[in-house]
Amino acid sequence: AARHDPAAFRAAVSRWPAGTLLVARRGVICAQLNLACDLDRLSLDEVPCGAALYAHRLRPGGQLEAWRTPGWPDP
Repeated sequence: AARHDPAAFRAAVSRWPAGTLLVARRGVICAQLNLACDLDRLSLDEVPCGAALYAHRLRPGGQLEAWRTPGWPDP
């Protein structure tokens, strides 16, 4: 997954029509948001600023795109 600063990450992911966003605090995943769900999208503004974020989606043609903030652990 490509690393991105939190501001660029949030701006890009908020435009994705579908995908999954994982939110971790202190190394523990505390939320999983489905970006295709309008109710989950409402929670994007409530994601804590200090949280580590990881998002992935399938692009047209079936290619996986994955982004993470610097706080997300390496695989």
